[in-house]
Amino acid sequence: MIDKTFHRYARGFQLTEEDVPSPHPGWLSQKALRLTLHHDPRTKLAVAEAGRLGVLIIGEVIDVSDPEAGFKTIANTALRALRVNEKALLAYANTLGGRHLIVYRTKELHVLGDATCSLSCFYSAKPPLVAASHARIVADVRGAGPNGLLESLSRHPAWQKSRPARSYPGDQTPFEDVFLLTANVVLDASDMSIRRFWPTRPREEYESSKVANECIDLMQPQIVWLTQQSRRLVMSATAGLDSRTAVAIARSAAADITFFTHKSEKAADRQDAETFSIIAAQMGLHHVLIDTRDHSNLLPDETFQHNSFFPHSRSATATYLRLFPESIHIRSNLAEIGRAYYRGLNVTYPETATPRALARSWRHMQSNPAAVAAFEQWITKTGLVDVGMSYDYLDLFYWEHRMPAWYGLLLRETDIALETLSIFNTRNLLQTMLGAPEPDRVAGAVQRQIIHTMWPELTQFPINGGPFWK
Repeated sequence: MIDKTFHRYARGFQLTEEDVPSPHPGWLSQKALRLTLHHDPRTKLAVAEAGRLGVLIIGEVIDVSDPEAGFKTIANTALRALRVNEKALLAYANTLGGRHLIVYRTKELHVLGDATCSLSCFYSAKPPLVAASHARIVADVRGAGPNGLLESLSRHPAWQKSRPARSYPGDQTPFEDVFLLTANVVLDASDMSIRRFWPTRPREEYESSKVANECIDLMQPQIVWLTQQSRRLVMSATAGLDSRTAVAIARSAAADITFFTHKSEKAADRQDAETFSIIAAQMGLHHVLIDTRDHSNLLPDETFQHNSFFPHSRSATATYLRLFPESIHIRSNLAEIGRAYYRGLNVTYPETATPRALARSWRHMQSNPAAVAAFEQWITKTGLVDVGMSYDYLDLFYWEHRMPAWYGLLLRETDIALETLSIFNTRNLLQTMLGAPEPDRVAGAVQRQIIHTMWPELTQFPINGGPFWK
């Protein structure tokens, strides 16, 4: 098990154009792309340079077109694409899975997240570049004070009366002028501006069966890659549709995976445990039930406060650390991007993205001036309102805000215990999923078709207590 001193800023990194000390005494340090880089020993790196051009990849990366490709090979392929032009590099990035950050240098320096920015990256709004895995690292380098906008947000009655927070509006953080990099944009380090690069073509609609087959082709290579890793594979499994989809895709590797389900007295957890226990018994899967309730005191709050803004699953992290240390956790999150989440809520939204509409979708905060202001800044910065191309802005909002701001931060907690990957985290795959007709997406038709194709026996079990087929 990794030494507990590496719990703080677990799997982290710090990138600066100037020489800045490491935020952690046990981290490794090197120069790359004329940057000073400090990183956790568990954080993978690959660098490829040719003259003034260079590519640095941080994290876990999978070439879906060639799952046998090693980390260095992928960096070299990215560099070859960059030598053609930036557009070619971005097109190659659209094919990559895993959980990673791509930093590349042309005449200037640029930073690009994975499909959903699941490997969180925070940056200072002021050049020269200061970017890091955790917002507090950037704040410490810059000496940043508290974010006045969020202080105003927290004083508003709507915030105080709402359910516990799991994310901030837009790309905000608790620190002044420190922002979260969100999905489908590039950070240009010359002036620390944000530039949208996706989508590059209009949305095309296909029959759900065709979408399902294309998704299978994009996910199966990732299972091949996972089975080649030397680390233990674990997969969280529930009674839900997205979880069932991930299990079906992993059928060929099921014998190498430990499936686990959380158990508690909550009705949803009981349903998850009962349903998947039956599935595991009948399908011959190695399955364990884990109780996270008794382990929240194993790790100090201070550690979590450095790693994330909000408590997401701290007791789960402690349990994972005890049961699955340094494993790869395969999650089914991100599949819901393709299921028209907000349209399925039966709520009327304006035709185009507005700050109030996003604040409402986020946490029913359309009456909170600070939340509306934060989303107005974010919309302007990312160009969400100008996307068009037949894409529903609510689908993009779920993808580009909810996933980086909630899911990415959740993983920063569990990074203490293990690595986490989703086989849905490929831009081309998510774009393909959005190609299904909206009624089919709301009904989860693509996921159901994938399950029927890959593991038809799994269709005999209910989804969240209801019938499999709708």
